[in-house]
Amino acid sequence: MWRWSKNVAVGLSLVLFLAAVVFWVRSYWVGEEVVRSQLRMINVAPNSVRTSEHHTFIRSSRGRLRISTFSGEGLQRGQLGSQMLKIYGDAGGQWLWGQYPPDWLDVPLKLDRRVQAWRFGYGSSHRQGMIYGTPDGPIGISIEGVVLAPWWALAAVFAIGPMWRASRIRRWWRRRRGLCANCGYDLRATGATCPECGMAVGIAHPQDRGRFGEGTMAS
Repeated sequence: MWRWSKNVAVGLSLVLFLAAVVFWVRSYWVGEEVVRSQLRMINVAPNSVRTSEHHTFIRSSRGRLRISTFSGEGLQRGQLGSQMLKIYGDAGGQWLWGQYPPDWLDVPLKLDRRVQAWRFGYGSSHRQGMIYGTPDGPIGISIEGVVLAPWWALAAVFAIGPMWRASRIRRWWRRRRGLCANCGYDLRATGATCPECGMAVGIAHPQDRGRFGEGTMAS
C-alpha cells in the first residue's frame, strides 16, 4: 500500500511538472485567466439587501502565476424582486475563462500588506466601509489576498518526485549491468569492493536498503 501510494504521488508530480512547463512556455505567447465567482444576495429588511461574495482569479502571463482572492460581505440599500432572488438567492457560482495579450504580473499596490522580491510576491488587505468605493454599493467588510510565483519555481518543486524515482531506477539498472549502484564503475572484474567509491559489491545503495538488500560501505 505504501509503495503504491508513493508511485501515485510520483506519477502525479510528473503530470504537474509537465503541466507547469507547458504553461510556463505558453504564458509568453498568450495570457490566460480562470475566474471562479460566487455571489449571494437576499432581502433582510424592507429596504436592505445583504450581499455575500467570493471570487478567485488564477492568472498566467509572462512566466508568472498569480492567484488572487476577494471576499466581501455587507448591506446595501434596495430590495430584490422575485426574479433577482431566483438568480442570486442561493450560493451558486460560475467559472469563467479568458485570454488576453501577455503582460507583467505584480502584486497590486492598493493592498495594505505587500511583499515582492525575486519574482515572488504576496499581498493582503482587510478593510471596512464601502466595498466598491461607492455609497450605492454594499457597505461592510472586504478581504483580499494575492500570491505570485514564477512557473519555473513550481516546475522545480514538482520535479523533485520524478527525479527521486529516476535516481532509484538508475541505480537498479546499474546493478543489472554489473556496475556499481553508487558511482557506475564497472565491477565485472573487481573483488569485494568497488575500487572507485568503496561500496561493497552486490549490496544495495544506502537509500535502497530494505528493498534491494542490506550491506555496508567498505572502510
